[in-house]
Amino acid sequence: RKMQRDLLLPSSTIAVTGYRGQGKTTFCSYLTAHAKYVLGMNVWHNGALSPKYFPDSQIEIEELIDLDNPKFYNSLVFIDEIQTIMASSRSNTILSFLFNSMLTQLRKRKLVLLFTTQNYESIAGSLRWQVDFRVETKFVKESDLLLFMIQSQGTMFPFGLTRKGRVRKISTFFKYFDTEKTIGSMASIMMTSDTIRQTQDQQNKNKIAQCIEELKQENFEEIDFQSLANYVKARGIEVTDNKLGSMVGRLGFPKSRRNGVLYYILM
Repeated sequence: RKMQRDLLLPSSTIAVTGYRGQGKTTFCSYLTAHAKYVLGMNVWHNGALSPKYFPDSQIEIEELIDLDNPKFYNSLVFIDEIQTIMASSRSNTILSFLFNSMLTQLRKRKLVLLFTTQNYESIAGSLRWQVDFRVETKFVKESDLLLFMIQSQGTMFPFGLTRKGRVRKISTFFKYFDTEKTIGSMASIMMTSDTIRQTQDQQNKNKIAQCIEELKQENFEEIDFQSLANYVKARGIEVTDNKLGSMVGRLGFPKSRRNGVLYYILM
């Protein structure tokens, strides 16, 4: 248990690699079960885990982009076959860009990212640079044993530092993952830029509503548009003036014109 606790450090990224049939997903099932049932962490996944033991925990990849969602705090996110969205050949796609942005925020959320891939070199370099621990597994079927080796990638501990371990009666953990589930690449390929843009717009809308709530708490009754735009952008919300005007309008805040200047009345 000490090794699992040391591996599942807050704000860490763990890559589990190995050939097909060598126990990558089984090892991750072992870690996710430990995280949920021993450490009390929330566990989220992209469909690889059994809904019987991890009910209501499957998420869509685009949900991860919004790490402001409180359900991700103190959580473990498991992505099986991550190369379907983060292959090096797709490193310039919108989804890869947004996923990388999510990774930079991961450390602020005490979130553990756990993923598998058959070919570590095939995933985007921007993701490999974020990995804290790389784990290689080997399944010994006749002994019902899973061997694993953890190697530090130099972000938390010296590079190359290794620890070896084993899990006996590994078949006990087969029930935790969905053997009938196939993690295909089409779902990530079919995610359009419109879907991602809508996700970003909703995030910005929520953040702008929070900004207006803060202004109300500071006893503002009205504010001119440019001051609102400066306030929003000072808080790191990237949005054009046209988009801001549209979002504030959709939020339902009344507006009036005085001397040709647009004011939003905070009610």
